[in-house]
Amino acid sequence: MLNARKTILSIFAFCAISVNTAKANTIEVQNNTDSSVGSLRQAVIDANDGDTIRFNSSLIASGSNTINLTSEIAFSKNLVFKGLYNSTDTLYISGNNTNRIFNITNTVKTVIDSMVFINGYTNTSNGGALSFSLSDTVSVLNSKISNSTAQNNGGGIFYSSSSTSSGFLKIRNCIINNNSTLTYAGGGISYSSSNDNNSLIIEKSTLKNNSAVHSGGAISAGTYNTIGSLSIDSSEIYNNTTQGSGAGISIASNQSSFYSTINNSTINDNTASTIGGGIYANAKETSSIVINNTTVNNNTANIAGGISSGQIAYANTQSFVEIINSTVSNNYATDNIGGIRSMAAASANFTATNSTVYNNSVATTFNKTEGVYLMGLNSLSVECTSSIIWSPGLSGGGINIKRLTTDASSSLVDSPDPITSGGYNVFSDAPNGATATGDLTSVTETQLNLQPLANNGGYNLTMKPGVGSVAINAGNPNDFSDAQNGPIAGVRDIGAAESGSINTSVNENNLSSQISIYPNPVKNLLFIELDNQKVTEITIIDYSGRVVKTITNNTTKSIDVSDLIKGIYILKIATKNGVLTNRFIKQ
Repeated sequence: MLNARKTILSIFAFCAISVNTAKANTIEVQNNTDSSVGSLRQAVIDANDGDTIRFNSSLIASGSNTINLTSEIAFSKNLVFKGLYNSTDTLYISGNNTNRIFNITNTVKTVIDSMVFINGYTNTSNGGALSFSLSDTVSVLNSKISNSTAQNNGGGIFYSSSSTSSGFLKIRNCIINNNSTLTYAGGGISYSSSNDNNSLIIEKSTLKNNSAVHSGGAISAGTYNTIGSLSIDSSEIYNNTTQGSGAGISIASNQSSFYSTINNSTINDNTASTIGGGIYANAKETSSIVINNTTVNNNTANIAGGISSGQIAYANTQSFVEIINSTVSNNYATDNIGGIRSMAAASANFTATNSTVYNNSVATTFNKTEGVYLMGLNSLSVECTSSIIWSPGLSGGGINIKRLTTDASSSLVDSPDPITSGGYNVFSDAPNGATATGDLTSVTETQLNLQPLANNGGYNLTMKPGVGSVAINAGNPNDFSDAQNGPIAGVRDIGAAESGSINTSVNENNLSSQISIYPNPVKNLLFIELDNQKVTEITIIDYSGRVVKTITNNTTKSIDVSDLIKGIYILKIATKNGVLTNRFIKQ
């Protein structure tokens, strides 16, 4: 009996060793045929979970080359793809304008790196180039997806999450352009989540010239009965169109809430036929958009040319639009609300800190809102600190800030309550409550003298005050935080951009590109990804300026924030190369 037990234990030990020492294989694609031995299709067939598929460098030895697929490649394996290109030549993966390229289902982890997908097509389903269904974590890195079309959702990329596991769709250092949908949403990307712990993360990417019929010319992000999360950093979203809402970004949560953060990005020249030329967000519970160091410029819609958040169809809806060190300018509405709309049945909110909302306009100004519009049936709040809220059409009856609520008889009326001023603001009108220290009202265009959008430093284009502007050196003298275009020089100016800022944008951009955080918003664990950066200290600061958590373990890759109360926090990551400051939302 003892010998039998020893034999069984030996078998178990052998099996354990075999499992632990098994290594993923690398399979190399040898030719550009559709299905022969050595083809991409055959490599996927031969691969096992965890394998990496690469491409032989000889495939572009004589110049750019293309793998033309006659049908989609469908699989349910956890694979890593490493594409092939150099400074002059590229290996393209083409759907030949007849079929989707990859149809990937029920995976835990998929990585697509350095690949170029073109001419994907499906006339029956989702994902013109790439479709990820019931997937957990998907990373598309250093890649390009273009000229692809889907009948339904996701002209370029379609992603739907698993309902049982947390995960994300991450797009990093990618170009997604010239993709479209024929009937529904997400010309560039369509993201659908059925798990509270899922996120759509877009970093250092460009989404341009995409179109969708229903909504989300570039991006459509939605959930049904779960909380949604979108994080965009250091990206450009421009020249996208939709016949519906949200030409740049369309966000929806049919039964829950959606939280979005946009940092260091540009959203411009997008056109929607209905609502939200730049951004459209609609959630049954809470719709939250936090915009930091970002420019939203020259977008067009019928209603809310720049940004639209919230709805009033359900009694408990809340809308929050917060802009920090950001510029919302030159947006246009063919009907009403040129700049920003925040509306909700329970509570509509708008906050501007060190920001510029300037020169947004409507086709006909009389009794129309050009700048900021709020409708809060139960309550509303406008908070401005060291910001410019300026509209051009007041002489024609246009409105700079419009605030609507309901009276005792449930009729819509102008809110009698004052705005909340933190001081040092510039207004083209004289709103009730704009009487704090440093507030300037009824300021003319000549007195303000903002310069056109230009590269004044920082991550994106800004509008800095010109010579003689009333905004110069008129900001909060005790606020030394960076402006949108870089560190302040002397006393800060009012608005997003500093007239005398020192341009340190190159170093800041390099550092930002090497560190990312997710999910954002977060409930429990906040993950940190670093590219060869040695962390010396991590600090979390609440919005009152109080340090609530300090981590000195330089190997940490996640932070437990479950003990923090709900709200917006500042994350400071100190490395040997400098300090990165970012914001996250604790749910």
